[in-house]
Parts: sequence; C-alpha cells; structure tokens
Amino acid sequence: GRRAGGGWNVFQYKKRDVLASGRKKIVSGLKTQLKGALASLENKHGRVLSRYVLCVNVNLDHGEKDGLRLAIQDGFGRPDAVAISILGAQELAQLLNDNPHLRAAHFQPQDFRTWEAALDALGKNKFLGRNVVLQGREDVLKRATALIEDPNIRVVALWGPHDVGKSRLALEAARGRMDSVVVAAAPQDLAAGDLRVLVSSHQETICIAEDPDLKRIDGLVEEALSEPKLKLVLTIPSPAHAPRPSYGTDTRVQHVEVETLSRNEASKLIRYVSPNLPFEIEDWITTKSNGFPGVILAAVAVGEGLRERAADFGAQVGQEYGRRIEAQFGRPAVAATRLLSLLTQVGVAGPVAHEAGLIREIFANELSEVDFQESVERLSEAGILTRRGSFVEVAVPLLANYLAGQLLRAEQNKTWALFGRLGEAGRARMLRRLGQLDENAAAWFWDAAFGPNGLLHGRQILDNTGALHLVAGAVPARALSALKGLLDSLSIQERLEIKGDRRRNLIHAL
Repeated sequence: GRRAGGGWNVFQYKKRDVLASGRKKIVSGLKTQLKGALASLENKHGRVLSRYVLCVNVNLDHGEKDGLRLAIQDGFGRPDAVAISILGAQELAQLLNDNPHLRAAHFQPQDFRTWEAALDALGKNKFLGRNVVLQGREDVLKRATALIEDPNIRVVALWGPHDVGKSRLALEAARGRMDSVVVAAAPQDLAAGDLRVLVSSHQETICIAEDPDLKRIDGLVEEALSEPKLKLVLTIPSPAHAPRPSYGTDTRVQHVEVETLSRNEASKLIRYVSPNLPFEIEDWITTKSNGFPGVILAAVAVGEGLRERAADFGAQVGQEYGRRIEAQFGRPAVAATRLLSLLTQVGVAGPVAHEAGLIREIFANELSEVDFQESVERLSEAGILTRRGSFVEVAVPLLANYLAGQLLRAEQNKTWALFGRLGEAGRARMLRRLGQLDENAAAWFWDAAFGPNGLLHGRQILDNTGALHLVAGAVPARALSALKGLLDSLSIQERLEIKGDRRRNLIHAL
C-alpha cells in the first residue's frame, strides 16, 4: 500500500529461471530489457507516470537494484518526478507475509480474487456490471461507502431482489479501499474459518462475498465479528418487499436495502447508456423494466435493433435472462421458472399446493419433483421468484412472458389440459398471464377459447364473463366479436335478465 498512491502507478513483474540462467546473467538481461522503461511507458500511453514498481523473483543486492534503476530511468527527462521501487524475491516474500489478502488474491485464485478482477468479471458476466456510471444510486452508495469506511462496523449486508445491482454497488462502495479488498471467487463454498487466511496484524482487510450460501451466513458474520482487522461485505438476494434478513442485534452489523429504480431513475439510466434511443423504445423499457437495472441494461443492449421490430423486444430480453438463470442455477431452474410462468401466481404450499403438483404432473418431462422443489427454493432465495404467502410468482414480467410464450408454442395440448384442470381462480391467473403475451404467441389458445366449442363463444360467455373481462384488453378484436355474437343471440328480455357480476364483467370487457 505504501508503494502505491495518487496518479498513474505501473507495476511490472518479471519471472526468471534462476537455476537455468544464474543471477548475474538474469540481472544483465533485465537491464537490457528495461532500459528506458519510463520514457517508453509515457510515450506509448500518453500519460504522466507517478510511480513504477518492479517485482522480480530473484534476490537482488543494493548495487544490482541501483543498476536496474538507472536503466529504467535512461532517456527519461524527469527522473526525480517518478518514484521507483524494486522488489526482489526476499522483499516480495515479506510483502506477502505482511499482506495475506494479496497472497490469497494472487496465489489462491480459486478462492479469492482482487477488486479489479472482480469488477472485470462483473462487466463480462452481468448486465449491471457494464462499464457505466451508476445512475440513481447516490444515496444507497453513499450509505454503503460510509459503513465500509467506518472502523466500528464489521459486517455490511446489501440485500434486495436478484439483479437489482447489489454486486456492483458493493464493489463501488469499496473502490476507495480497493488495495485492501479481496472478493470470494466461490462464495457458495465460503464457510466459517475460510476468512482467517485474510487477516493481517497491521491493516484492515475487506472481504466481499456475493450471494453466499444462506445457511452459512451466520457463521461468516460471527467470524467477522471476532476478527478486529477483518470487514465482511455481503450481498444477499432477497425478494422485493420482503423483510430484511436478521443476523442478530449487534450494531457492528449494518444493513443496506437496495431497491429497484424509480421511473425517473430508470429513464436517466437509459438515456445515459443509450442517449440516441428512440423515445418510444425508451418509454417502453422504462414501463416494462419495473425498475430492475439488469432488465434495463439488457433491454438497452438490444434496443437499437428494435426500431423496426419492437414486438420482438421482450422476447430478446427474456431470452437473455433465461441464459443467465441457466448459467447460475442450471437447466432445472430454467424449467421450473418456465412452468411457474404459465400463471401470474402458482400455489406451492398449503391448500393451493395442488397447483404446482398439477403443473408438474402434466409437464412431467420437464423436471423431477426434487429438482422442482430445489429450484423453487433457490430461485425464491435469489429473488427471481417472489413468494406471496402460499403462492410464488416470477419476479420479472419480461422473463415470465418470454418463458410462458415458449411453453405455449411447444406444448399446446398440455397447456390446454392444464387450463381445463385448474380451478376457477387458477384459470383466472393463467388468463392474466396469457393476456400479457403477444397475441401471436397464444393465437392457438385464443382460437380454441373463442372457437365454436370454446368457453368464450356464444352463450358460453355467460358462464365465463370474468374470463372475458380478463382478456378483453389483450385480444380486443376477438373479445368484441364474441360479445357482439352473444348479444345478437339474446333477446331484449334475456339481455335485461343479465345482472350482478355477469353484467358488470360484460360492461368492463366492453
């Protein structure tokens, strides 16, 4: 840490085979290779250099270091303006012993990685991690940063729905301490005892664990509280509107809720990422994203190509979400999400648990009961599914609509069989979902429902006025035609006899 500071810092590491070449020959070769390094770096990158640190895996005496320093400064007009440090094998060993978090991040990459490596990986794998300035996050970022900087706080827990931006916020909040940060490379495997290898006697180490195993969090928190030189930053997936997780009453543990963006914040993010996006597509994304930055960024990524094909927009965003779920949770999780997408909410517990059982029974080829239950639990913990009492629902409508459309196209007979076996309340929730889809995705279903033997044809409508009300906005031409057909078939007296909910539903449908 003392060797780095403000300005442009350059670190170079040179590894040489001492046994094969001998130390004198290695030092001579390094002088030749590094001659004029300062001037070369500034000329190549067009930046003003502040510090240059050379690390080699060879023991160096003072004379050898002085010779290397002169070679590095050769031809440089401001030799005194750049601080040069040269670390041989002995100094490197001492440095790593004094900074165990560096040893862990650089020499145990399967367990931990540096702040920079984590940010780079986030940018490659998550939409929110793209190299964009955070928008609409000033307050929550300020609070998280203050908690990380507070020496009295040992654990900072950022929690909120899946894909709301917790990981990016955790890294940004720790940006000012990046030299002291390590990030768990396999957080699901991180357990109590694993953090002790990071503890230094002379400085605080910050460990960021993104979405660790929920069953292990208590142990991790306890360990962090017992180590005065260790701070733990957790990102914890939690469904929207759920009560915050509880890890005791110790004031050294602080929570930061990460909420979805407001409409204004969502518009601001869209305009920042894609200032030339047509207004109608910007407005569509703002409305449909429900404030999830991941959805917004995914949508903007394909938005430019949708000027002529806006109807494909939701499908492209949903497809990307499906890929991400499969990458993180596996194919069974995608299959479970697909089945649960058929209804706006599916009963999974108590007196309505039969709904999930019925879906599994009809779509038996999708996944086993064990896989289904495990996937529901993991997806709920991650906030991809939202639990509402005995029901669950897919939290991101774009994803649900995309997956439901997939299933409707591939499994018409099974989808129709499900509709026939659901109770009235279940049918209503299924119709709500179908009403959210592009009409073409469910065209065959509407053909059957409004067809000669369908529940929304002729006098059958009188027993299904609630269903007509639910779908009228989604398929207005079909609904209007069906309603006209019903009224044409009724006498004036029969029309007058339509009362109560039936009458209200027909009026609302109209």
